[in-house]
Amino acid sequence: MRIIGLTGSIGMGKSTALLFFKQKKVPVFDADQYIHLWQNNWQKKMKEILSSNNKDLFVHNKLDRHKLREEVIKNPSLLKKLEEAFHPIIRHYEQKFIKFWRGHRAPLIVLDIPLLYETKAERFCSEVIVVTAPRFIQLLRLEKRLGMTKDFLSLIEKNQWSDYRKRRYADYVVKTSLTKRHTHYQLFYLLKQNYSKKTNRKIYARNCS
Repeated sequence: MRIIGLTGSIGMGKSTALLFFKQKKVPVFDADQYIHLWQNNWQKKMKEILSSNNKDLFVHNKLDRHKLREEVIKNPSLLKKLEEAFHPIIRHYEQKFIKFWRGHRAPLIVLDIPLLYETKAERFCSEVIVVTAPRFIQLLRLEKRLGMTKDFLSLIEKNQWSDYRKRRYADYVVKTSLTKRHTHYQLFYLLKQNYSKKTNRKIYARNCS
């Protein structure tokens, strides 16, 4: 079974790539989905992590992620505390996902993990795809869809590999700065090539068109 790791910095186009694989009926492990599920189903544990000083982060006993982002900017150590809580949970479900689809003899699965390199999850992967886009496009996406500020982005990036470093270590690099159709075309090209083990070079968007 081939295990493809999908990663990239925030706002780089992972959601678009993820949608492509789902449309192609490829089993996908979505780390963000499990994080949100854990946040919603484990409110008591979240309150313990955030401490009694952060009670205003919960509205009607539900975590307000916008307020959480603001709190993380004021208290950067909180982000590290949350990551330390989430990573063991993500790894647990990730391994269950791999075991399940290996048992069902799936030829290919995708692990969509934002902190793939940082958590050393690449050791479970046959290949790694990194999605990327120019900085100005990344900022536009974050402001439009998530309402994030440059301060919050800078804080996140302090705890992650840079886009440049991820691209250096990737097996394949997919550029998402043009249309969704163009991004899907690149990914289709990679599927068509069947991720040949003989190919040990980076493939860029401009080389796929």
